[in-house]
Amino acid sequence: MRLNLFIPYRPKAKHSRLRRLMGPTPFRRIVQTLCLVLLGVLLAWVARPVGGPDYAQTWTAREFMDAEFFLRLDPLASISAAIAGRAWNPALVWTAGILAICLIFPRGFCGYVCPLGTLNDVFDWLVGRRIKRLHIDRRGWLVNLRYYLLACILASALLGVVTSGFLAAIPLLTRGLVSILAPLQLGLTTGWENVPPISATQIASVALTAAVIALGLLGR
Repeated sequence: MRLNLFIPYRPKAKHSRLRRLMGPTPFRRIVQTLCLVLLGVLLAWVARPVGGPDYAQTWTAREFMDAEFFLRLDPLASISAAIAGRAWNPALVWTAGILAICLIFPRGFCGYVCPLGTLNDVFDWLVGRRIKRLHIDRRGWLVNLRYYLLACILASALLGVVTSGFLAAIPLLTRGLVSILAPLQLGLTTGWENVPPISATQIASVALTAAVIALGLLGR
């Protein structure tokens, strides 16, 4: 059963200029790198001014842009939050703009802006493409698993439960990176004796993020 019948079929041998642009061009790699670096700066520098009595002032001075910028960009997170809360979510403005752009530039968000997409590409380049024996057929239920997950996330939102924070791309990656960066930053700036024990939540966040990236072993 195919759930992606709405995607028009195009022979692989014929690629339009638009499809070539969405490929691994130097411009795309530059944009991906800048977005990934920006996310790291927001998480490690803006969102966590560690130590000192002037915590609030330091945070304000560092906040050259909203630390939650990327979280607001995630379409699935904003849509599911609005559905679950039965209320208007200001992030839906960003969602509408992103979806409109993606109608013209397919996968423009995932292929350019989303840092998790960038890490997936890096993993595929370093590891995934070199272990082809694990690649699966591009057909079947496993390939369409994303659509089942999407249906489950939206269904849970209708019931008032937000699960996109665990499965949507940017919230998932943010949880994983914060679970790594927060103890590391605290230890380097205030001393390792001040780092609390690693919690089960942190371990689960890192493991889930690593598992999603490792899915590249099954194919691009």
